[in-house]
Amino acid sequence: MGGTASPVGIWELVSYVDLDDNGGTSEGPLGTEPRGLLLYTADGHMSVSMMRTSAAPVPAGPDQQVETFMGYAGTWQATGAEIRHRVQVSAHPRMAGTELLRHAVFDGDHRLTLYGTSVVNGRPRRRALVWQRVDAATPSLHNPERRVMKALVAPSYGPVDQLTVTEVDRPEPGPGQILIKLKAAALNPLDVKLATGVMREIMPVQHPFVLGLDAAGTVAAVGAGVTRFAPGDDVVAFTYPLGGAIAEYALALDGPEVVALPAGLDPAVAAALPVAAMTAAGIVDQAKIGTGSTVLVVGATGGVGSFVVQLAAQAGATVLATAPPSDAGYVRGLGAAHTIDYTSADTIEEAQRLAPAGVDVAVDLINAGPGLAGTAAAVKPGGLIISPAGGPPAFERDVRAVYAHIEAAPGLLQKLVDATVGGELRVDVSDRFPFTDAPRAVAEFVGKHTRGKVVITF
Repeated sequence: MGGTASPVGIWELVSYVDLDDNGGTSEGPLGTEPRGLLLYTADGHMSVSMMRTSAAPVPAGPDQQVETFMGYAGTWQATGAEIRHRVQVSAHPRMAGTELLRHAVFDGDHRLTLYGTSVVNGRPRRRALVWQRVDAATPSLHNPERRVMKALVAPSYGPVDQLTVTEVDRPEPGPGQILIKLKAAALNPLDVKLATGVMREIMPVQHPFVLGLDAAGTVAAVGAGVTRFAPGDDVVAFTYPLGGAIAEYALALDGPEVVALPAGLDPAVAAALPVAAMTAAGIVDQAKIGTGSTVLVVGATGGVGSFVVQLAAQAGATVLATAPPSDAGYVRGLGAAHTIDYTSADTIEEAQRLAPAGVDVAVDLINAGPGLAGTAAAVKPGGLIISPAGGPPAFERDVRAVYAHIEAAPGLLQKLVDATVGGELRVDVSDRFPFTDAPRAVAEFVGKHTRGKVVITF
C-alpha cells in the first residue's frame, strides 16, 4: 500500500452516489445520509454492510422495492494504492450467483473510495462509495491502563451452547459515536443468526463476536462531534452497525439510532423496541396497510409480529393472526380480528376460509425462501407478501414480494418510544434474565416458543 495505509481495519461510510457517463453524480440507493461499515481482515476477507437513514430516492424503474439494507462479503487483494474485491452474491434474491468485481483507491492513510457496478432494474449502475477509517489500534494485553468489560461472546461460528460471558476490551467512542453503559438489552433472531453463522455470507462478523443490537442505558462517553447527548443521559439505541449491546458497554452511532429514554419508561421495555418495532413499522409502511386492508400475520406472537398486529390494526386493517390457543386472547388484545390456531389447522386453508377472496397482504415472519410460496397462496391476485427473511423475487401466482429490512429513519424510533409511553403501543417482555444468565437466555430464546420479547438486564 502507498505510505502507511493498510487495508486491515474498519471503515465508516461517508457518501454513496451513482456516477453518470459525464462524470456527474446523483443520489445513491441509500439516500443522502447512508450509514455503513467496511471491514478488511488480515486473512484476505472483507465485508460491507450499509443502511439508509434518510428518505428513499425515487426507484429507477418498475421495481418499487428500494433496499434499506445492503450487505455482501468477499475477498480482497492489495496492489500499490488499490484494493481489488471479488464478491460472490448468494443471498440477494435478484442477484444470486452474480460475481461482483470492485476496486478501492486510497486517498491518504485514512480515506478510500470504493468503485463498483450494480445491476438495477436490468441495467448497470456505476457507483462510488467513500469511506473513512474509524478503528483505533488494539490496546496491548499488557497495558496496565487497558479498559475491559464483560460481554456475551461467541468465540467462533457454531451452536449457541458455546456462548459465554467473558472479559473483552471496552470500546471507546470515535467521532460521531456514543458509548452506552447498559441497563437492558433485548434478544432478536438476528443475534442468533449472526452468532451461529447462518448470515455469514452477507453479514460476516469478527470473532470474538459480541451479540446484541437493542440497548437501553446511560451515556458513559461521547465522541467528537456528538452534541445531542452527554454523559449521564439515559438513552434507547439501535446499535447496528457497531453492535455488541449484550455487554456492560456498547457503542451506537449518533443519529436516528439513538433517542432519549423517558424518565417513566422501564429500560427493559425500551430495549425491546428498536429492532422489532422499527422492523414492524417498516413492514406496515412498505405494504401500505390502511383502512380496508385485510392482513395475514404469520408469526404474530413474536417480537416483530406483536408490533405488526398492533400497527396494522391501528392503521384500520382487518388482521388475521396465527397463534396457539394459549396466545389467542393475547393477539386479539393486540388488535387481531381473527386468530388462526396453527397447531390444529392448516394456516393457509383457514386464512382462505376467513378471507375467501384472499388477503391484501401476508406478513410472514416465520418462513423464508421457497417456504413463502405456501403463504402466497392466501394472497389475492395482485396482492403482496412481505417478509424480513428473504425469498424469491416473484411467485407463480400474481403476487408481489417485498423483503423488508430495518430502517432507522429519522424520527421513527422516537415515535415508537412516545407511543409506548402514551399507552398506544404495547410492549410485552415475556422473560427477563440477569446479564450473568445471558447464555441461558439465548438457549431458551432459541429452544422454546416466545411471546413478545426476551430482555437481559444489567
